[in-house]
Amino acid sequence: MTVLKWVYTLLIVLLLAGLTACGSDSSDSPADEGDDTPASFDHGALLENYAAIIQAGFSATGNSVGALDTAIVAYCDALGEAEEQNLREQAQTAFKAAMNDVQHSLLHGVGPALELDRLVQLYSWPLSSTCQIDLKLANDLPELNVAVNKRGLDALEYLLFVDPAMNHSCPDSTVPNPPDLLDNFDALDASEKQTRRCEFMRNVSADAVASAEMLANAWDPNGGNYGATLIGAENPVEALNSVTDAMFYFEKTLKENKLDQPLGGTATNTLPTCGAGQPCPQDVEAPHARISKENLRANVVAFQALYLGGDAADAEAQGFDDWLVAVGEETLATNFAQDIQAVIDAIDGIEGSLYDAIENDIASVNALLLGPVQDVSQPLRANILQALGLQLPKGSESDTD
Repeated sequence: MTVLKWVYTLLIVLLLAGLTACGSDSSDSPADEGDDTPASFDHGALLENYAAIIQAGFSATGNSVGALDTAIVAYCDALGEAEEQNLREQAQTAFKAAMNDVQHSLLHGVGPALELDRLVQLYSWPLSSTCQIDLKLANDLPELNVAVNKRGLDALEYLLFVDPAMNHSCPDSTVPNPPDLLDNFDALDASEKQTRRCEFMRNVSADAVASAEMLANAWDPNGGNYGATLIGAENPVEALNSVTDAMFYFEKTLKENKLDQPLGGTATNTLPTCGAGQPCPQDVEAPHARISKENLRANVVAFQALYLGGDAADAEAQGFDDWLVAVGEETLATNFAQDIQAVIDAIDGIEGSLYDAIENDIASVNALLLGPVQDVSQPLRANILQALGLQLPKGSESDTD
């Protein structure tokens, strides 16, 4: 009996020890795998910086898109009057200012920007279709269609910058109903074409304002205050992973669609409209406003701010570079910061617009893609996330470009 009691006691001790071990095992949290961050490192400081950066970005976007709407209304109200051309130029200037802010916000696809789908509605490129817009104009249907390829600032770029006398942009294979619909549109005089563009543009602009305001309010401390949600996340590492997910706009859209596609698509197999391997300047992001290069630069500056946790000149800002230093990757942190700045410098070194460079100096754009851009893309995927114990965005796991 004494022996049995001893055996029972041993079994109970072993069982309790096993339960304790199971309860202390945190290896099932994928965001923490490989994370050797010292306990003293403050993830919360990073989240506070990112919440402030993103909130400020959407606030600026809301303000500038609102100013653009005001300028568009003033221009469209003046059609046929003496100040029409001057107000059109003012609206185009307001567009460029708003687009700069939107391009920063495209790197801020966190939380409400994804859940509400408003960021895509605000700017849908490369999904946008000028042909679909022209079909609406030809039908004289100014009401906003729910499809994202006919709305957002990408639609406004076409409507605001295309020559007033310009005919439709649909390919020859397009067969509208009725078949002569597009020919009838082409036969209209420039003033009637522009009147139809303005009627549609007013609705597109008002919708863009609604999207921009919703995003700004979602992050506003006096509104949805999503920044507090991000800062107070139960798992700060997973919250920070959502920021690096947003940074992959650089890897996917910037690298593939903004650069490789108009260059011919050979680096990432992103097929241009001119055919595989053919330079296609009309596939650049903003062929009408010719601000594709400025858009690229705004994207990279926003990417840089997220990596550094603020302005490049602010050494005190807490960012992913500081996290890398904390896990013993100081060389990687420094080199990556230099590589990001090299992309900005290379963009600044391209003469004229990106459209013109692809036509006249394609070597400089190829050098940007295959040099500095690839130098950021490769370590972002292969080194940065791994060093911090973070995961690739869903759908990016099999990409090898």
